[in-house]
Amino acid sequence: MDASSEAIFVQDRSGCIRCWNAAAERIFGYDRHEILGKSANLLLENDSDRRFIEAQVLHHGQAVDARSTLRSKDGHLVNVAVTWAPVCDEAGHTREICAIAREQGRFVPDELAHALDLAPVIVRNLKGTILMWTKGMQMLYGFSAGEALGKNSHELFGTKFPGPLAEIENLVRRNGYWCGELRHKRKDGRQIWVASTWTMHRDASEVAILIEVNVDITGLKQAQEEIRRLNLELERRVEERTAALTETNRELEAFAYTISHDLRAPLRTMQGFGQALLEDYANRIDSTAAGYIARVANAASRMDALIQDLLAYSRLSRTDVRLEPVPLISVVRAAIEQLGAAGSGIEVRQPLFTVLGHSSVVVQVLMNLISNALKFHTPGVAPRIRIFSERRQGWVRLTVQDGGIGIEQRFHKKIFDVFQRLHGVEAFPGTGIGLSIVRKGIERLGGRYGLESEPGKGSRFWFELPEVTGDGTRKTHDSIGRG
Repeated sequence: MDASSEAIFVQDRSGCIRCWNAAAERIFGYDRHEILGKSANLLLENDSDRRFIEAQVLHHGQAVDARSTLRSKDGHLVNVAVTWAPVCDEAGHTREICAIAREQGRFVPDELAHALDLAPVIVRNLKGTILMWTKGMQMLYGFSAGEALGKNSHELFGTKFPGPLAEIENLVRRNGYWCGELRHKRKDGRQIWVASTWTMHRDASEVAILIEVNVDITGLKQAQEEIRRLNLELERRVEERTAALTETNRELEAFAYTISHDLRAPLRTMQGFGQALLEDYANRIDSTAAGYIARVANAASRMDALIQDLLAYSRLSRTDVRLEPVPLISVVRAAIEQLGAAGSGIEVRQPLFTVLGHSSVVVQVLMNLISNALKFHTPGVAPRIRIFSERRQGWVRLTVQDGGIGIEQRFHKKIFDVFQRLHGVEAFPGTGIGLSIVRKGIERLGGRYGLESEPGKGSRFWFELPEVTGDGTRKTHDSIGRG
């Protein structure tokens, strides 16, 4: 009832108001708590209206449509079109009058006459016996008034409840109302869903009745079910595609690893025989032949370095990465030691914080960043490298800064791709995979990476990983603010 935009109130035979909805509060100004139990005469401006209602509705049991002037709480008059309808007991005697009032001008006269009948409303007792049946209910369910009146509504509709009926009825008795979704069956056997609202009130004899309003939501439920089905189908397809891609990637990684590993054997043979020729037959070959052999050996060495980088890149995808606290000072020292770069102009600034990562992966990332900084320095100028960390709202950024040749802005993202080189091998040796290993490693750890650089002004390569507190848990932005 409260969902209706029309004022709905019920009075007993003595004129005492027993039910009052939200629209009645809005139109007439009376709060339901102050009007319930009061006489409907508070609203009626003319005695003739009251006598007419008593004669037609109470005594003859007929519904009446009329234009009337009702008085609001503040005394001003409200022009309304009212439908006065009898609410009968099981014996067919009028027990109460249900009024639906619409402010004048909202409906044309023909609609005023049929407003109540077109509403999907029934009145029934607590046992479910139908006492009032409208044309709106007939349109919704297909049963005529003669087929519905006196019948049990739950049996007539074949109601399927969302829970035990006894629990729902207890809620109605305790709260005075209940709202929920019900499954009903029409006369033609078709199943429908309705949004149902039950409102209880008592007449002058303290006999409780229920006013039930049912709104057809079958289309909505069908749309929700279709969305649910499509979501399940989409999830299934995503799982299948993900599994297929995972298997394909696994096969490609295994293939790349196998090919790279097997290629190293003939390269080692080429290097070995080339070295043997230079050492054992140096007095039998001229300088041109010796140059050719040296070039073959150098090419084999570069290919071997490329394959080793490919193997390292492939291993990053295959490594079982388990995140744990990693002190940055320990991995920085390990990377410098494994590179044999101690005393190479590397300055490590303390403090270096603890992050959530994987020790061997972070070491591998650092080795590539440090070797990059050592390699790309200005010719004739000794490398100057600084390694430092800083906190950034729950993350730690570790930066490797060099004073080298620098990189143009347009290449800042491209150089992290596989086989991307900005300089020839003759100028700066390398395979073009080192920064790809940095990207792959940090992505696997769930971190971030980047570059700040300008030509001639050096470069600042950085990566960020979550900071870890003293007890080994990840530090949040809030905990940093409190600290």
